[in-house]
This record gives sequence, C-alpha cells and structure tokens, in this order.
Amino acid sequence: MRTWILGVLAATWGGSLLAAQGAPRQGAELPTLFYFFTPKSAGSLEGAKRAVTFMKVHQGQVKLRLVMLLDDFSVIRKLEEASPLYKTLKELQSQGTLDVPLYDEEGLLLAERWGIRSVPAFVLVSHGRAHRALGPVVNLEELLECRS
Repeated sequence: MRTWILGVLAATWGGSLLAAQGAPRQGAELPTLFYFFTPKSAGSLEGAKRAVTFMKVHQGQVKLRLVMLLDDFSVIRKLEEASPLYKTLKELQSQGTLDVPLYDEEGLLLAERWGIRSVPAFVLVSHGRAHRALGPVVNLEELLECRS
C-alpha cells in the first residue's frame, strides 16, 4: 500500500537541513530523492532497484540521498552475501560510490518529521515541498508530477 503526503517544509527546515548535504548551490537547487531503508527489510532491495532505475532515467536532474535506519549496529558485523543489506548496498553501489552514514542524525530527524514508520520509503523534496511514498513498489515518476 502506498501513502502520499504532501508537506510544505518551513523555510527553517528546508534551508538548514538541505544545505547540510554539501551540494553547491548553482542556480535552482536540484530535487532530492531520499531513500529510507533498514538492513533487515526484505523490501529494501526492491526499493533500491527502483531508486537506481529512477536515478538512471533522471541522471543529473535529481540527487539521491540514502538514509539507512539502524537500531542494531551488530548487523553490520554479520554482513553476508545472502543478507538483505548486502544485496541492497550492492544494488545501490551500481549507481556509483555509496555515501551511507552508519549514524545519520539528520536522516533520523527527517524520518521523524516526515512520519516514516515503515520502510522502504521515498521522499522527494523539490521547491520547498516534500512528497512521501511508502513501500518497495511505488511509482517514483508520480512523485515528479507533484514538483511544481
């Protein structure tokens, strides 16, 4: 099941949270697709495949921001090729170098603000608005239709 929520980000949220990503500001800010996942979720792999496909189609038009939500750091020590986390990271790595913080304070704050209660989840932030979609089989193209 997917749920759409349109939230208008306050100027203080958008400015301080998105500026921390370190992307240089050149003209208009690129939309950012946040992908929230967990190491144990089997749906994370399917969500990662959707994110990678979406990014390939919209290369240079959208930034991808990965947010791994961890509640047990021991999962990282037990990383095996058969684990959902390994498969998810391998899929995401096909996009290029991975930037996935193990402890992502900003990502946790955003997950709380946007009401991310299940994963995988996607949030597209564009023009000061956030559009949320939950589940591994969402149509990410529909998020772009709400950009203006």
